[in-house]
Amino acid sequence: MLKKVMIKISSKCEELSNSLFERFMGNENFEEGDFDDIDYALEAALNDVATVEFDFDDEKEPEENDAIEIHTEGRLRTTADRFSLSYVESELTGMEGSTTTVSFSKANPNLLSMTRTGGVNTALIFEPEKRHICIYNTPFMPFELCVRTLSMDNRLESDGELELDYIIEIRGATAEHNTLSMKIFEIE
Repeated sequence: MLKKVMIKISSKCEELSNSLFERFMGNENFEEGDFDDIDYALEAALNDVATVEFDFDDEKEPEENDAIEIHTEGRLRTTADRFSLSYVESELTGMEGSTTTVSFSKANPNLLSMTRTGGVNTALIFEPEKRHICIYNTPFMPFELCVRTLSMDNRLESDGELELDYIIEIRGATAEHNTLSMKIFEIE
C-alpha cells in the first residue's frame, strides 16, 4: 500500500567536545606512518561498544540553530514484510533536493536504515546499542562515519512515531550527539 502522509520531524545535533579518537588514543602528536597502527587500535576499541561510555556533560552549549523542526509531505509504503517512509529534504536541513527514506523489516523493527539520494548519498544503519560503519557520499568527496545508536523507540508501524538517540563519529575527527523524532499524520 502506498499513500501520502504528513511528517513532523524534529532533530537536534550537539557536537561533543571530545572525539572518540581523543577518548581512546589521547591527544598525542603522530608522525607519518603512525596512522595505520592507530587506526587499527581505534577500530578494535570502538568495536567493543559495551565499554564505550559517553559523558554528556562534555557537550558544548547548544547553539540556537541546533534544533530543527520541519513539517513535510511524504510517501508511506507498507508491504507484508517492510515499512518504508520517504520524503524530500528541504533547504532548512542543508540537503535540499535529496530524498530520505526510513525503512525496516517488520520482523525486525529495531534494525532501521535511513538512505539519502540526490545531493548527498548515504545509507545509515541504526540498531540499539550497536555501532555501524557507513559511507557518506557528498559532491566533494566520500567519507566514512560511524553511527552508534544509544536508544531507539520505533513505533512507526503501530503509532506513527520514531525516537532515535545516537552518536555520529566522523573517522575520529568529531563526534556529534543527535536526537531525531518523527511523527506521521494521515492526510485527509
